[in-house]
Amino acid sequence: MGVQRRIADIQPFAELAQGPTTVVYKGYQRALDRFVLLKVLRRNVGHDEALARRFEEEARLVAQIQHPNVVAVYAFGREDGQSYLAAEFVDGVDLRGLLAQGPLPVELATFVLLEAARGLQAAHTHGILHRDLKPSNLLIGHGGHVKLTDFGMASLLDDDAALEVRGTPAYLAPEQVRGAAPAKTSDLFSLGATFFEMLTARPAFTGADAGGLLDAVLHHDPLPRLERFADVPEGAHRICARLLAKDPARRYPGVEALMDDLEAFRAAAGLTTGAAALAAYQEAPDAYRHAAQAAPAPVEARAAVPDGVPAPRRRARYAVGLALAVLLSGSLAGALLLRDAEPDAANGPTPEEAQGLRQPVVDASSPPVPTQAPSEDEPTAGDATRTEVPEAKPAAVTPSPQPAAVTPLRADSSDAAEKQAGETGTLRVNASPWAAVFVDGDSVGATPLSRPLSPGVHRVTLKNPSFPVHVAQVDIAASEETPLNVSLWDLVGTLRMEVSPWADVVVDGRWRDTTPLERPLILTPGRHTLRLRHRDLGAWDTTLTVEAGQELVLRVNLHARLGNH
Repeated sequence: MGVQRRIADIQPFAELAQGPTTVVYKGYQRALDRFVLLKVLRRNVGHDEALARRFEEEARLVAQIQHPNVVAVYAFGREDGQSYLAAEFVDGVDLRGLLAQGPLPVELATFVLLEAARGLQAAHTHGILHRDLKPSNLLIGHGGHVKLTDFGMASLLDDDAALEVRGTPAYLAPEQVRGAAPAKTSDLFSLGATFFEMLTARPAFTGADAGGLLDAVLHHDPLPRLERFADVPEGAHRICARLLAKDPARRYPGVEALMDDLEAFRAAAGLTTGAAALAAYQEAPDAYRHAAQAAPAPVEARAAVPDGVPAPRRRARYAVGLALAVLLSGSLAGALLLRDAEPDAANGPTPEEAQGLRQPVVDASSPPVPTQAPSEDEPTAGDATRTEVPEAKPAAVTPSPQPAAVTPLRADSSDAAEKQAGETGTLRVNASPWAAVFVDGDSVGATPLSRPLSPGVHRVTLKNPSFPVHVAQVDIAASEETPLNVSLWDLVGTLRMEVSPWADVVVDGRWRDTTPLERPLILTPGRHTLRLRHRDLGAWDTTLTVEAGQELVLRVNLHARLGNH
């Protein structure tokens, strides 16, 4: 949906993302013969003058920052009553896409952190706070260049709007959760949570919902989890710890101090890689990893492992083919501006959610009996998780927590008028764990959701990136509320594993996690190939057939299966 006509001198031709209040396109600016990122305010909220002013203020703030590590704003304004901004188009992926298959090597993680810090310093120099730093707001161009984007939550240091709670719960600084005004050190905390995720491929803070995430930010210490990664040197651990200090006074006083410390650490550890290395990793992560393993690591970058303790290894990484589809698409709505919670790569079903699922135990001494491939009538994952292979094996997925609730602006004026006249009905949608809701192909928000609709049959689609797409036909009656309650857990199975000593877990050719697992893996129904891979013992393969609503338990002793080396 959204505009298809030309705006100013820009022709939109490829929709990249939709947010509650904006639509983002790849556009072509004929006068300058270049591609641009075109972000427009939806027409159904364009009548909200306060929102339109905030949209334009975002553009005005970012336009002040001219720096190679910040996405440039070219133009903004209104045309035919519709607000828009045109920004630099970055051909590449965001950092979250790059982390989809595992942690970044420490030399690349520290390079990305340094580049992000340079962009943040440019913003702070202009008195601008970003207020929503996270992996999806760091773009990696195909040349390895790092750029900060999406200043939709930004504010001036002396702005009254700084008192509003803005940002993504998992990356908010503790003082913001408590209601204090954000400062430069608040952006540094968010940068620290992003750095932690670069080193581990897991969020620093997790929770079942927005409240759980905020409680974790206030009280949980993620640093002991970082110690499980033997490839993370002490210097990187120390930098991450200082960035994530709960007390702002214990963090770096500013970006300059972080950059000085980071550059000193990289020099001492011999970490001289830059954009070219990041581009090589983005193009072929596996080849980069093998080349890095063949070269001896600098002494300062090695981490000691106690005798007798098996050393975890850096997880295997594979090429990421993710489209750039989430740029500059954040919501600007509401007085309480909490961004949707980011997908939690470590989360799985809670005991309450898994209660009642069947639990057959798969004994590794006798491989599972092969069965037929799933039929076309069985649920399949959405486009983001479907894997095209000869037997159409669906990819394993991991569940995402429910997004934080965002206070809606108000219903469309036309919808509100119709409802007041008694000519509409209401659709109320609830999903477990959560889902984005599309009605007749149009995005209308995330569950829980209540939406006025015209009477008649409507096609309702529920999408969660970790689950198969669910489609329902709903008959709306005038002046009545029609409920739609869906459990996405009924569409998938789960896999728990007990592996000795440890292993990388690869499902259908894609790395998923490293044992011991914090939560079960979520698997779409059907047949899956499973590989358990250990650095010294080798790899063990098997096949699993998963039914919807089923919980499998797999126990494997790799010493017994592959030989004790």
